[in-house]
Amino acid sequence: MKKLAVLLSVLILFPLLMPFKADAVTFTPNFTVNSEAAVLINLDKDIVVYEKNPTKKIYPASLTKIMTAIIVLDHVQDLDNTEFEAPLVVFDELYGQGASAVGYSRGEIATVTDLMYSMLMYSACESAGILAYNVGNESIPNFVDMMNAKAQEIGCTGTNFVNPHGLFDEDQYTNAHDMALIAKYAVENYPKFVEIACTTEYTMKATNYQAEGWATIYHTNKMLRPSSDYYYQYARGIKTGTLDESGRNLVSMARKDGNNYLLVTMGAPMYDADGNAVNGQFEDHKNIYEWAFENFSDRKSTRLNSSHRL
Repeated sequence: MKKLAVLLSVLILFPLLMPFKADAVTFTPNFTVNSEAAVLINLDKDIVVYEKNPTKKIYPASLTKIMTAIIVLDHVQDLDNTEFEAPLVVFDELYGQGASAVGYSRGEIATVTDLMYSMLMYSACESAGILAYNVGNESIPNFVDMMNAKAQEIGCTGTNFVNPHGLFDEDQYTNAHDMALIAKYAVENYPKFVEIACTTEYTMKATNYQAEGWATIYHTNKMLRPSSDYYYQYARGIKTGTLDESGRNLVSMARKDGNNYLLVTMGAPMYDADGNAVNGQFEDHKNIYEWAFENFSDRKSTRLNSSHRL
């Protein structure tokens, strides 16, 4: 592995001289990765260090909400002073689907700030629907069109959205490569996204239905909680996503000794051979980050031009 670290240091210089190719600097860790697909990006060098089945078609589940957040941030300038009302159509769509929810009701008026926190941190599907309906000019399909247009703009080629929350639809799909593009775009272009998606605890503000502080929510990424068995001190954000049809998906970042990584994993098993629930996605993220920090640190190398893509 020490040889690999030296090789990486050399390869990092290549993009300064020739067009960037992601597969030129990828390596294979010496442990099993539970997830079906993965992409690890060194954010300091703008390179892919590791990938597994990067173009395999997988349902995004609630990772969808990263794109929903991007569209909202493109169209709402003042999140604290913009309020949206919750329409009936949002709850009709989610009824009976077992969707994760923070507790908004029809006719409730909330700030975009609180809707974004509950959507990204707590994965509230009704918050995603409320945002989509209002930003989409009272049309969720119009908002979804905006999501797909943005995905193409970012460079996604294997992604299609049909809803803003990520509940299962066979026509809503992506892959680890595209999701890495989307997450990296969000992190690099929207400081507010990073602020919200990396918050571990948040108290909801008053609405016309609820008193101040009516709920305190916690990030669904258990790697961020010191009390969790999955806690990892270097992890930050970003979004979890789970469906029976997709398995367990996770996007996070990690920072250690000035080195910054973003990791997307998709399709980790939900159950072991005995039918017990498992969370191998958290194990994957910790193991992959530790492997990268141990072998691929190079703080002195020149950052790549921002035009280089995955």
